[in-house]
Amino acid sequence: MVRRYLRKLIPVSIRTFISKIESFLLFEIYAYRFLGPFVSKTLRQRQTPLNYLFVMAPARSGSSLLGHILYNHAEVTGYGESHVAYASNHDLQHLIYRTAAVLDDFDPLACTYIVDKLVWEYPISDSILQNQQIKFIFLLRDPAATYTSTVKSFSGHESPEEVDKWIAYYLKRLKTLETFATQINSPQRCLTLRYEDLLGDTERTLDSFQRFLGTTAPFSDSYTVAKHTSRLKYGDNSETIKAGKILRRKFHPPTLNDAVFTPQKQQSVYSAYSDCISALKKHTQFQGSYLSQTSENLRTLAHKKSKNLRTLAHKS
Repeated sequence: MVRRYLRKLIPVSIRTFISKIESFLLFEIYAYRFLGPFVSKTLRQRQTPLNYLFVMAPARSGSSLLGHILYNHAEVTGYGESHVAYASNHDLQHLIYRTAAVLDDFDPLACTYIVDKLVWEYPISDSILQNQQIKFIFLLRDPAATYTSTVKSFSGHESPEEVDKWIAYYLKRLKTLETFATQINSPQRCLTLRYEDLLGDTERTLDSFQRFLGTTAPFSDSYTVAKHTSRLKYGDNSETIKAGKILRRKFHPPTLNDAVFTPQKQQSVYSAYSDCISALKKHTQFQGSYLSQTSENLRTLAHKKSKNLRTLAHKS
């Protein structure tokens, strides 16, 4: 309760500055300079190479929930978003050090995969994309639900300017995901998942994780909430994530404010979303049955647009 109050009281700019100082001390000093040599020495005792799992998504697409499901598995570990670019294997080594710095119980000999979530536009080199020790989960969520979650999590209010800013980010992010999937072009190393299927078709989705990652044990719909999950830059700060399990429910797309997020703009993001899914299906494994829901959303938006045009014509 106190933490929630402080989040509202302290401006985001100040919290961001504090987070940067914290990150510098934790990673640049403790993880890289002090902890790194000890972790590297331990890693040399591994019988098999350590693998990596990158969750690729737009922000507010459910990556924190997915991360918790993954981290809860004995063969997988991670802590959230690193907020870094990946240019070489040196950056993968730094991911191990950062994970060791954040997680008190990190054991570099026990896990098979280390996870990082990438939801912002950080560059990833082709050598990283082609690295056979890295697998990728592409996570998407209904655009209206993604936008609504963004508003609730960040500004809390809507305006045409904020909508345009979000659309620009969202469309660019979808294009980036398409580009990465095309460059990787390896269904054996790439899985596409919809957040709605994680909530509404949970067993089948969890089974797909085990097949994709080749783990010995199945994945559970329950998890231990990471102590750092609500902190700035580490993931979701909502109460839903603190439930400790997947809150299963059938998806119902939220209703957007047409006066702010016009039907034309809605149709543009749903079209881009559909195009992204189609592109990902060509280059990745696909888990889910998005087509009927997406097509229905597009038909609804087309009807709204047609109705608005008729109204404008009648007024003129």
